[in-house]
Amino acid sequence: MDKDTLSKLTKQIIERMVNEGYSKSSIIRYKTIYNQFVKYSVSCDINTFSETLADEYLDKKYGTHNYNKNPKLSAKIRPIIILKEFKKTGTYDITHQHEKYFVPQVYKNLIDEYWNYQQSLNLKEKTIKGKIHRVKMFLIYLKSIDICNSKGILSCHVYSYIKSLKYASQSITSITYTIRDFFNYLYNNSLSNINPKNLFPIIKKNNRNRILSYYNKDEINKILSVIDNSTKKGKRDYLILCLAIYLGIRSCDIINLKMENINFNTKTIEFIQIKTNALLQLPLLDNIKYALLDYLKNSRPNIESPYILITTKAPYKKYNHSFHKVITKYMDLARVDYNNKKHGLHSMRHSLVSNMLESKTPMPIITGILGHNNMNTTKMYAQIDVDSLRKMALEV
Repeated sequence: MDKDTLSKLTKQIIERMVNEGYSKSSIIRYKTIYNQFVKYSVSCDINTFSETLADEYLDKKYGTHNYNKNPKLSAKIRPIIILKEFKKTGTYDITHQHEKYFVPQVYKNLIDEYWNYQQSLNLKEKTIKGKIHRVKMFLIYLKSIDICNSKGILSCHVYSYIKSLKYASQSITSITYTIRDFFNYLYNNSLSNINPKNLFPIIKKNNRNRILSYYNKDEINKILSVIDNSTKKGKRDYLILCLAIYLGIRSCDIINLKMENINFNTKTIEFIQIKTNALLQLPLLDNIKYALLDYLKNSRPNIESPYILITTKAPYKKYNHSFHKVITKYMDLARVDYNNKKHGLHSMRHSLVSNMLESKTPMPIITGILGHNNMNTTKMYAQIDVDSLRKMALEV
């Protein structure tokens, strides 16, 4: 590839960024870095582009070509990373994952094969991604203790990994099921001598071994009050939290809400739940309606997409990130104590139930709002009504 071809390649990336709505400042920054790289290639009298050339340029320019070594340099290194990706695949990632989440190279083929196996089972994409993430974390742990081959894995390595997890017991149970499934794949394909039936003869599951986390009305109001509604991101975050706090909508359903799910005439929100595949109809409360209209008019990027939530930065597309950082950010600003408590968006769903129970809302109504298939599922949430439990204990 001569320097003109390299210039054409960088121009193709810039044109794509312009079409995807990147800001003028970002375009200028990328152009500047690409021009510097082209000049460097000319000075080296190198007519072909290669990753080696790119890494050499970054090492001389910034002292490293590792995207994660120095976060302050990521904005300068990322354009070259994108150039390498675009040359190889014709596209590029919106974000780049931290190296601590990379699958060790020695296990790269294995995780790819396991991914293909999961897809052959016709599972939901979300289910597959969850399994792959858990297995990746396990493989990263193995590499950290110098286990670099699937046949070198011993039962003690698996048990030590499970023991090292600092999660709630339900999360650990879910991880254990995935690890057993992974070893089932390895064993059936002669990639491991460990029989999963011997590894985990029984996986204990206890859904009621802890009190569900919830937050009272004062804490909820504090969280909402610290959101800066004057910013585009604030308008988006306020809408997200309103949907979770006032209606208890699951994060997966919030992400997938479409304009067609909003009926202003009947004042309802109607959608098929991702988890249960059942239709749920909820009231379009005034505070949610105003938050939605404010977001649509003053925050949402003007792009053609059926989805309501769109990323705030280019390239603009459906919002598909975790809400955990969103809720944690405002809990910290509101100085809401969440030590030893769950504080993801799902805790707002638990909090809604707690506050409805406190207001003596009948259980059938709560079941309907949560979108549960039967009341027995909803009754599991009754354990968070501490005041009622306390009164029952006193009566006994």
